[in-house]
Amino acid sequence: EDLCDSQDLSRRIIKALNSGLAESLKALMLTQESYVLKAWSLIVLVTGQGLHKGSTINLLLEIAEIGFKGSHAGRHNAFIAWRSLIDNFTFDKARLLDAKQIELLLMVLTIDNAKVEHVAIQKLHTWWHLCSCIGTKLAVNFEMIVHPLLQFCVGNGKLNNASDMGQSSKLVINASSGPHSSSSVINNMPVFPVVQKLSCEVIARLVSKIDISNDPGNVTWTIGALSDEVLGSPAIFVKHAPIIMTALQTVLLSVGKEIEENLVLHIWISLGNHLKVAMESSVKTECRDIFSSYLNILHSMTQNQVLQTQTILRMTEICCSFPQKVLASTAYNIAGGQPVRGCPALLLNEVLLTSYVIENTSDHENFIKLFSTLVNAGASNVQEALLYLQTVTEMMDLQALTVTSPELLWKMWSSLAHTLQDTINTTNKVNQGDALEYNFTCIYSVLLLPVKHHLSSKVSQAVSKTLLKTWKELYHSFARLSALVATAETNFCLEEMCAKILENWNTKPQDPVNLELMSNLCHKMIECVDFSAVSVNQNPVGGLILSPGKWVRRKRPMGNLHSFVHLLATLQTELNLILSTFEDSEIVKKQDFTRTVISIAHILVEVYIKLFTHITSSDVVSSCLKLLVIPLTILFTPDTKSGYGKLFVPFSTKLEKLWQEIAQCIIGHYNGLYDSEFLKHLSPLLEVTFEHKLRPIKNQSLKLWNTTFGLASALEYPSQLKQILIRIKMEKNTIIIPGLNTSNQASVVAETPFSEMSMGDSQFRVRVLPQLASPKHQKGSLLNKDLSPAIKLSSKLKVFPAKIVSPKEASSLLSGTRKRIADVLPIEKFLRIDSPATKKKKLLIDHQKEVLKQKCMSSADVIVVNSSESQGHTHETRYQGKVSKYRRQLESPKEPARYLVRSPQSQLSYKPTQESQLNSFGPVFPELVDC
Repeated sequence: EDLCDSQDLSRRIIKALNSGLAESLKALMLTQESYVLKAWSLIVLVTGQGLHKGSTINLLLEIAEIGFKGSHAGRHNAFIAWRSLIDNFTFDKARLLDAKQIELLLMVLTIDNAKVEHVAIQKLHTWWHLCSCIGTKLAVNFEMIVHPLLQFCVGNGKLNNASDMGQSSKLVINASSGPHSSSSVINNMPVFPVVQKLSCEVIARLVSKIDISNDPGNVTWTIGALSDEVLGSPAIFVKHAPIIMTALQTVLLSVGKEIEENLVLHIWISLGNHLKVAMESSVKTECRDIFSSYLNILHSMTQNQVLQTQTILRMTEICCSFPQKVLASTAYNIAGGQPVRGCPALLLNEVLLTSYVIENTSDHENFIKLFSTLVNAGASNVQEALLYLQTVTEMMDLQALTVTSPELLWKMWSSLAHTLQDTINTTNKVNQGDALEYNFTCIYSVLLLPVKHHLSSKVSQAVSKTLLKTWKELYHSFARLSALVATAETNFCLEEMCAKILENWNTKPQDPVNLELMSNLCHKMIECVDFSAVSVNQNPVGGLILSPGKWVRRKRPMGNLHSFVHLLATLQTELNLILSTFEDSEIVKKQDFTRTVISIAHILVEVYIKLFTHITSSDVVSSCLKLLVIPLTILFTPDTKSGYGKLFVPFSTKLEKLWQEIAQCIIGHYNGLYDSEFLKHLSPLLEVTFEHKLRPIKNQSLKLWNTTFGLASALEYPSQLKQILIRIKMEKNTIIIPGLNTSNQASVVAETPFSEMSMGDSQFRVRVLPQLASPKHQKGSLLNKDLSPAIKLSSKLKVFPAKIVSPKEASSLLSGTRKRIADVLPIEKFLRIDSPATKKKKLLIDHQKEVLKQKCMSSADVIVVNSSESQGHTHETRYQGKVSKYRRQLESPKEPARYLVRSPQSQLSYKPTQESQLNSFGPVFPELVDC
């Protein structure tokens, strides 16, 4: 320092250089290069500002030029000596900031003169020394000094390939803006990893803010700090950020694994702070491409796996600190490669859902926090919320297999589902389409994800219940709002949802826990079904303005219940398969297996009951039965081979209810033919219910048969069902079997009561007493005649009024007849009507006796007719009653008992009730008369 202040020494040295010292030093460079360059450094410092007077500086530059063209060691020392020249220029700031002087200092820096690593390192340090000396004016000369410096750090002209970042044309920077540089020279620059590592420090120093927040600290620096902030204003940052972003990405891709984590985070935080300030300034429009480049660096690092997972998560967390409106904005051109993302939050979600990040994530809580933040941020843009959530769900679906923790996958899905639910509650919208074409892809994707990946069987029971609750709430909102979409058919959400579940159904045996979840989902879905669309009087597509994509649709008998019924059949089949291997299945050993299987069966039965209770269309009933008969047959099988008998002790009540609803549905709503084809489909279920151990189920089957197939003219019976029907008939059950001719039929008919044969198909059979002839005129025995179920009444038969006879005479007349009648029908079949007994003897006064005598004298004649088949003629007998006999009858303490025997003719014409018989005062036996 003392030598530099000596003006006299400076003048002497300058004079010596001009007198021949410079030539001597040039000659000495050939042998003592290192010593000459050290002396050159001292001369430059001692001469000070006097060096710039005259042509002395040119003499010294000639000596340095020899060093830069010499050996690698000479070049190494020449760059060190060049720093002395830079220091000399700092003596006069005005001269240092002059463009020509800067060009002079950059002359040896911008050419390709560093072919080895140690020379390149010294060159970088010399270049950074120039940047430090310029200080506050570095931003003004940024393109002249820093751009070529970054190009040198990256090497091989890679800064020209800004398109690698997916940037727009505005960000393609020509880094060969140095005064003495050419693209050919720059493109041939070698690449040195050590220099690239140092370039990260250069970038960090360039973008550092004095008041930086969230600085990770503990960075090991190799180069010194700048005295002033280079990118002090948003305008300067926006102007120079593209080249910095490109250099940073290139360096990280090359040596990212070797760079200290804290240094990367320092750069990332500094760039983020610059972006936040710029977004709030007047240049926020110009920030869009820069922010896109900022995010693409993170995406590129993740895809190429050049940084540790923890570093990527920390960088993502810094990105999540941007305002929500920025993360959800669609104004940013986010295009990391081929696909174009809708908003920054979507790109960050793609970073999180990369397999590299998911597989190596240990801090699940932080991961879920970041994921939820991004999901909420992206959904805050109401216009694009459904599309955003759909895309995130598709990303999750692709990476679901790489998630090692089912709990993590469930938490991610839960966050997504709750965000979707909140969005639906806010907008009342589930349709992503337009007025012509509806689109429910988003909600389908979210609802399908836990089903497709069997989440319920991989998580705890408590988590599974929470998952089910969330799913039900989301589907309920979906069903409610989809019904309001004009172009969507009724229950179309049910049809599409079940169809997608069946498409992703795993053909391998299902876990009972997963089947339980599916059963609960079916129970929820059927609760939201609008059954009016499949009723008798409802046209499911009537009045719909179908979109062009839905004009051609295959008609299905069950309408939009088609896939749902198929899903029920699949679930029931899986359950039957599990129970068929109940004894030797390894899955039985799992905890709560029995509880789970019982729960599945009970839920499915409830779904069946609700289904058959509400469907009213004949075609729907027929189609549902054809699909469900075989699976339901195992459910009603009375033996224990299927496992139901061992597990379902309290199951009988629900089975009775289910069969009752199925039977009532067939009887009340099926209006097709009860023919052999329909019987063939229904026969497996009828076979097990006819022989079921529960009496209500068996009785319901008999009622169903007699009401439906029993009324057919003729049927073709399956062999097994035919045997069952015959066996039921032999057990004296009331069953009608049309057209069934078997060897056992004669014995069955012989054992059938006569009254059942005479009543036809009626369910309420009344036993009828055959018409009896008068015992006084009867010829032959009634028992010797054949009984016929179809008694033909003669149209010539006449019935005359009869007289009341005394009890003794009636008893004598009926004594033989009762025995003959009892052989046909027991005496209990007669209705005995007893008149109430009088408590005291009736007394008549003289006037009453006189009146009674007059009435007896004028009594009418009685004609008795014998209508027996053995007699073809009629006898008429006239009797006149005696007064004494009537007097004895009136004075008797009791009135005579009355017996009622209805003839077939009277039965067909009028059927008196018991009350009408008791109130009747006419003759009881019209063919048995006496005075």
